[in-house]
Amino acid sequence: MTGTVITFYSYRDEDAHSALMGRVAARLREWGHRVLVVDLGDWRKKDLRAEYRDHGFGEQLEEYRARWVDDHDFVLISSASGTTDLAGVCAAQLPDRLVLVLGSADVRHSLDALDRIAAARDRLPYDRPQLQVLPVPRGHHDAVAPLLDNWVDRDVPASAVLRHLADPHVVAAVVAHRFSRTDLLVDDPGGYLASARNRTSPDEDEEAISLLEGLSEWRLHPERWDHVRETLVRMRAALDDDEELARLTARLELVGPVRAEPSEERQAIPPGVRELAARLVRVLRRGADHAG
Repeated sequence: MTGTVITFYSYRDEDAHSALMGRVAARLREWGHRVLVVDLGDWRKKDLRAEYRDHGFGEQLEEYRARWVDDHDFVLISSASGTTDLAGVCAAQLPDRLVLVLGSADVRHSLDALDRIAAARDRLPYDRPQLQVLPVPRGHHDAVAPLLDNWVDRDVPASAVLRHLADPHVVAAVVAHRFSRTDLLVDDPGGYLASARNRTSPDEDEEAISLLEGLSEWRLHPERWDHVRETLVRMRAALDDDEELARLTARLELVGPVRAEPSEERQAIPPGVRELAARLVRVLRRGADHAG
């Protein structure tokens, strides 16, 4: 399958969308996908309009792009912010899809920028489909829900998908699924994450072990620790079922600190949860050793 180019863009906060891109790239690699992260920082020094006009820069970019997608499953680009020429290159010509990271007060500016990006894309002399945009909200931004209309499944409300998109794990999974199967995301978020892995990737046990060993660093509300305990019990019952273990590992990630609200009362891992996680790690390590 030909690779996909994803640009990460925000109107104001380049650090925010670059950080998210880094997390998504790491997750995709853990799932066994071939990922290229492209740094276009040096292009800021160029007069891009002159490069396009006088030196065939657009055709050069197309050659680069063709090589990237031939050799990788996903090509991730961190765009310049705002409406600069470099942002136009990153967000209009290069991507198949766009991840839009929203600030708390720049929704209107972001939507205006998307209109300009779409207009620039329509003027390109290259074959590009309508741009699919994944908005990553901070807070409730119902105004961006229509951006999902051209890629969510027909019977899935955009608002039901949008509420999941503040989680970087989910963003990575949507990218891995190439913006598809959103019905599964709404019905079973853990299953959606589990099915995002490349099935030729290394054994799922190693991913579960890594997550379990990291639980000691988590700080969660007591009710979230109850969810963790329940998931660990189900993981123990699923040790002979790789598919179910992968789904429960993904569910455990969704319970984790990235989804905690800042106002929540948080506590360290309870002793019972720590012991249950340690037992699971020991069993999974024995299985990995025998498999080796």
